[in-house]
Amino acid sequence: MLIRPYSEGDFEGIKKVIQNIQSEECWPHYYPNGWDEERIRQEFNPVLNYKHPLFLVSEENHEITGLIAGHDLESFVDNEISHLKNKFHEFDLLSETFYQRDIIVDKKHQRGTLGLRLFRELQKHASESGYSKLVTRTPPLNVRGRTFFNKIGYEEIFEDDNPSRIYFAMKL
Repeated sequence: MLIRPYSEGDFEGIKKVIQNIQSEECWPHYYPNGWDEERIRQEFNPVLNYKHPLFLVSEENHEITGLIAGHDLESFVDNEISHLKNKFHEFDLLSETFYQRDIIVDKKHQRGTLGLRLFRELQKHASESGYSKLVTRTPPLNVRGRTFFNKIGYEEIFEDDNPSRIYFAMKL
């Protein structure tokens, strides 16, 4: 399994991975109409505009099997979730914190080590970029995601209802 930087030629592959998993577990509850091409681009276009961006895909037999994306937390808070600025400040997370924006693994590869391998690449990138903490989030009904985050060392820190998300943090 190859893990490499995302390129625009990978878009159809990540779209397929996202659309295949969005029928599972909690996703129809949060996104009843699914993620179309516009929604997927809206999610990932900001990644490259923030400090220290990372956008990786995994590939097997020329097929995209997963992705992970992240960037500086402070720019994300300022531009997308400014209502939480004081909350992150309370937890001393505004500086030196890298935000794991998304990790999505194709259904066929979720029980193996691919998610962990993608996460380790993000962890390495964050550390090499000078960050000492990581933050991520997921909807409360995403039991599989919450279990994965706890298993790899994240701790739940708070819940937001705009939109409904549980935030996690960890030290590098």
